[in-house]
Parts: sequence; C-alpha cells; structure tokens
Amino acid sequence: MNRFFRTVLVGGSAIVFGYLLCKCSTHLAAMRIYHADECRNVWLAHTLATQKSESFGIEVNLLLMPLIWLSRGATQTIDLLVSARMISLMIFWLNLLLLALATGEKLLSRGGLIALIGAVTLAPLWDFGFEFRTENLLLTGLLMAWCTVRLSQEKVSSYALVGALSVAMQFISPHALVYTAPLSVVLFLFPRSQGTSFARLLVVWAMGAIGMFLLLYGSYRAAGMWDAFVAGLPSMWTHSAASEETGRWLILARLLWQTPLILALVIPGVIAAVRTFGSGEKRLSFWKSLLPEALFFLLAFLALFLSRVPQPNDLLEVVAFAYLLSFRYVRGLINDFWNFRLARPLMVVLVLFAHLVPFYRATRQHLAWPNHRQEAVIRFAEQFTVPNGDRVYDGIGMVATRRGIYSQSFLESLRIQSTKRPETLFESPAAVVIWSYRNERLPNSEWDFIRKHYVPLGDDFWVLGTTLPRGGGEFEVVYPGRYRISVRKLSNLLGTYPEGLADLMKAAATKEVETPFEGTLDGLAIADAPVHLKVGTHRVESKVDDEIAIVWVGPSLEKPPQVGRGDRRRLFVNGY
Repeated sequence: MNRFFRTVLVGGSAIVFGYLLCKCSTHLAAMRIYHADECRNVWLAHTLATQKSESFGIEVNLLLMPLIWLSRGATQTIDLLVSARMISLMIFWLNLLLLALATGEKLLSRGGLIALIGAVTLAPLWDFGFEFRTENLLLTGLLMAWCTVRLSQEKVSSYALVGALSVAMQFISPHALVYTAPLSVVLFLFPRSQGTSFARLLVVWAMGAIGMFLLLYGSYRAAGMWDAFVAGLPSMWTHSAASEETGRWLILARLLWQTPLILALVIPGVIAAVRTFGSGEKRLSFWKSLLPEALFFLLAFLALFLSRVPQPNDLLEVVAFAYLLSFRYVRGLINDFWNFRLARPLMVVLVLFAHLVPFYRATRQHLAWPNHRQEAVIRFAEQFTVPNGDRVYDGIGMVATRRGIYSQSFLESLRIQSTKRPETLFESPAAVVIWSYRNERLPNSEWDFIRKHYVPLGDDFWVLGTTLPRGGGEFEVVYPGRYRISVRKLSNLLGTYPEGLADLMKAAATKEVETPFEGTLDGLAIADAPVHLKVGTHRVESKVDDEIAIVWVGPSLEKPPQVGRGDRRRLFVNGY
C-alpha cells in the first residue's frame, strides 16, 4: 500500500512538474526576445519562397524548408516569426526526449523520469532551444545518431541509419562534419555488430547515406530549391565566420553558473572513462564504458574552443554530451553510495542547490527580455511601407515581408567597415531605418546621410523626413512618396508626445485642439493632408510659430503614429 501511494505521489508530482515546464516553455517561446540570427533565418525563408533566390547565394538548409512552405502568400512578418518559434518549440522538446533516451534509461521508468527531469533542467538548452536556428536541428540529428549507436544492440541496420543521418546533417549545416565523421569512424573502429565483416558494414552505411542523399535531392528538386541550395553552399560554410565573436572564456563561464553540478561531474567522469577502458576485449568494453560520452564531450569542447568565431549557442553540443557523461557516471556509482546514511540528503542538497537553483536563476532572466518592442517595430515598419516596393533598413532583415536596401539586407557588424556592399543608403534609400547594436558601426558618411534625410519617431525607429526652422526653408527629397507636412509639436516625432501616465493625463486635461497647418509648398498652398513629393529640392514656407516637420507616412497613413520611445540598445541583444 505504501508503495502504491509513493508511486501515485511521485507520478502526480511529475505530471504537475511537466505541465508547469510545458506551460513555461510555451510562454517563453511566444514572448522571449528574438535573436538577430532568427530574424535572418526567417528573412531567408521568405526570400526563398517569394523570389528567384539562386542568384543571391543564400543557404537553403533543412531547417528553412517547412518555413519556406509557410511563407508562400504570407503578408505579416509576425506570423512567420511565431511559426518559426513553434517549429523551434517542437524541436526543443524532441531534443529533451532524445537526450533522456540517450542515457540508456527507459523513459517509462523511474530512471527514465530522472533522466528526463535532468535533461529538462539544463539551462543552456533553454537559452537557445526556442530560437529558430540550425544548431537546434543539428543537435536533433546528432542525438538521433547517438541513440542509434548506443541503443542499437548490435544491429547491422544501425549503420544504415547512421549513414543516412550523417548525410542529412550536412544539409542542416556543413559544420556537422565535425561530429558525423568521428562518429562514423568510431563506429567502424569499434563495431557494434560482432562477426560482421568491415566491407559489409561499409556497404550498409553507404546505402543509408546514398539513400538519404537521393531522398533529399528529390525533395529539393520537387520544391524547386536544388539550384538555390547549390548556389548557397559557400554561404553555408562562411556564414559563421562572418558572425560576431564572443569570448571563448565568457562562453565557457556560462557553464560555471548555469550547470555547476554537471561541470563538477564531467572531470571525474572523463578520468573514470579512461581508467575503466582497456580491461578485457577493447572492442567489447568500449561501448560498455564511459569512453564514448567522454570522447564526444571532449570533441564538442574542442570544437567550441578552437572555433574561429565561437558563439554561445555552440554550448548546445557541449552541454548535451556533458550531461550524458555525468548521468552515466553517477548511474554507475549510485548503487555503491545510496545505502550510506548521509548519501540521500547530501544528493538532494547537491541537486537542489547546484543544479535546480542555477537552472531557475538562469531561466528566469528570459522574462526580462520580451519581444513586445520588436513586434511593435515590425508592425510599424509594415504600416509605413508596401511589399516589393518601399525598403526597410535594419542590418538584420527583421521585416521579412519588406525589401532591404540590397538582396542580403543583413550586416555582420564586425566586418561592416571592410566589406564592400553592393548598395548603400545613398543609392537605394530606405523608407524606414530601424536602429539596434547591429548597425551602430556604419561609416560616418552614411551616418551623416541619415541625420540629414531621416527623422526619429522613436530611439530605434526612423523614417524619411527632415525638420525646418520657423518660417520654413528648402529641403531635399531622396525618395518619392507620401509625406506629412506639419508643425513639429504635432508631428509625433520623438519627444513631441507624452509617454508616461502622468504626462498622458496632463495632456488629456488640456484638451488641446490641433490646428491645420497653413503654408505653401513650392509656392502652392498645402492642404491639410499628406502630399506626394518627388525626388529633388522643395521649399516650404509658413508663418506658424514653430519648427516645421516633413515626415514620411507611407502608402496609407494620414499621420505618423506615436511609436513610443524604445531603446536601440535593447531592441536586439547579443549573448543574453
């Protein structure tokens, strides 16, 4: 009876814990700040779906394929970003299940439940698991291959599946070769199927690899993406080399405060793996030891440490194999220490304060980085522009449904000074400029151009326009379209409207009535409505006792909306 109640208590607690984690993950996937790489990937998918992109030389990896299909006919960037996050959420939970399965425990058992809880509470997976990035899908393929090797029970067919997954991962990222090649080599050096010739294993592996290649080749051909995929292969190899570098030691320091227990168990795990290997027949003892997990943990660590441009999201593979190594290491010791009097409370304290508390602290910080401002800026940008016409410049491509100033509208800010871009704002003026850390390193010439021909509606949101002194004067229009001419205090430029609650209540109490703007444009009277301005020099004159604002209003707006102050430093954050 006691066993029954204990089972019900543990099972009920697991269900409640799982429900809370699922709800939390769904909430974070929906509201957490978008990373610049996510926006870039969504822009790539929409571009591939709507334009002849084989001439752009952009990558067509497997992660983009479902979003390319969803992008056909899409008119709102937010819809694409939400769809991408939902795809990432499914990949996130699949990775957690695969990680628990890779420990060797049956999921429907007490050990499997513990393995799943341990996997679910790995903070680095929550840092990047919701983001629409290739590293998450690459981890899925790697864990599937690992489960195939580790849990194959000496089946020859596992070689075919490993070969197929090795090829599939090259369509996700060419850098997968760092893991797929060593995995295949180890599988042949220490074959899981005893008594089977090397030639037969190689043939089975090759059949799986060729079969997967033909399947993906046919799929890309049917989707009309094969030519674009081939043209984008150089971009797949060089994209990470153009990314912004984060210090190696800063990246590794994240493990120290996010997963200290796992990190503490890895070192004795590696030592134990080396000590236990070598007793008896090596080909048999290799897969019975901790050495496979230890080798691939060291491989992931070296891949991160020796990378030309290390990124925080490269921790995904490091953490995955560190967890597998530490779990198997503790699993081998648990029977020896569990019966000690102080073992159980000591383990509970260690798990609580060295794993669960750091996980909670690391995950809670994501609530401080919502994506509300990003989504508002995207919607405003779409209101100010028309598809396939007006341009949006942000150095990222965050407004996927609008054109950039050139085909690849994102900038790698560390290379912006040295990279010769095909077009600039001088040659292709954008209607909207969105500011973030990504385009802070523009050349001085472009900064001067922006200050002269754009006005801020928010700290992170600028549109075409200018301000003139009292009485008016001449100004230059570099892009034709609809503009609103008004006094500055009624223009909704940054600083002209109340934002705080007290200011809003004060403004409402004054009940100030807007007076129509009176003046002339190029000698003709101006109606109280947007006017269409051509490229060139124009002159506005007015007797109003205020500065004059000329502001772009796009295809349908009658007046610039109040976009809010915003903060360009918080619109995108690299390495939160």
